[in-house]
Amino acid sequence: MDLMETETIAVCVNHPEKAADLVCMKYQAHFCEACAHCRDPKLYCKHRTACPIWFIAKDRENGWGNGPMTGDG
Repeated sequence: MDLMETETIAVCVNHPEKAADLVCMKYQAHFCEACAHCRDPKLYCKHRTACPIWFIAKDRENGWGNGPMTGDG
C-alpha cells in the first residue's frame, strides 16, 4: 500500500488565494510579501532581531527599497 504524502501550503491571512512566504513567529500569522507588516511594532517581541517581516516593513517605511530583494540586481 502506497501512502500519499500531502504538502501543506500556508496562505496569507489577508489573501487566502496567495501562498504565504513569511510567518510571524510571535502570532504564527502567515503573510505574502505584499502584506508583510509587524502587527505590534511598539510591543516587545523576542523574535524581532531575526524577523524578516520586521526588516521588510522597516525598509518600506524608510524608503530603502521596494520590499524584499529579488536577486535581480
